[in-house]
Amino acid sequence: MYTEGDPSIRRLNAFMSASPHHASPANIYWERDIVDGEDLYRRLQDTEVIMRQPQGLPLRLLIIDSIAHLFRDIGDHTDASAYVHRTGMLFRLSALLRRFADTYNLAVVVTNQVSDAFTDADLASNQTAPASKHTGGLRLLSSGRELVPALGLAWANCVNARLFLSRTEVTIASKAWTVDNNSPYRDRNAAALQV
Repeated sequence: MYTEGDPSIRRLNAFMSASPHHASPANIYWERDIVDGEDLYRRLQDTEVIMRQPQGLPLRLLIIDSIAHLFRDIGDHTDASAYVHRTGMLFRLSALLRRFADTYNLAVVVTNQVSDAFTDADLASNQTAPASKHTGGLRLLSSGRELVPALGLAWANCVNARLFLSRTEVTIASKAWTVDNNSPYRDRNAAALQV
């Protein structure tokens, strides 16, 4: 389920071709143009029909990319009721996704986004804040900056496991093996291997 932009079909095809089972794109169910949390909740409920009565292979993986897009901006509503509604909706979604995982033996992956960690004092002193209080004691760093999950503590209390993914380029000075054509490693030359 994509909440912003179009799904990366090219990237998905790369994943599928690397799979030992070579999954068919026909086995993928798409939802996109989701406008808000209520819309996501309705579409998830509609998707349960597919889980209950699969017409082909059973649904085994549900990905929501990205939940933060739907909840990070509550518009012009700055009163407490807007935040209470947002938190309640996050908890409802979490409960529904957990039920799906338990009932249908389904893996659920929900991407959140991150932002730089700041406090008012940090803005004045140009320093970043210790953000580990928002991540269960973990410090998330990217390019030397400390990051916090975009949805904060409300969503943090809904999560079973956290993965922080980043992209890093690594060069191995010499190679002692031959890379086959299906490997994710690219052979730049005989002396260096690019990951």
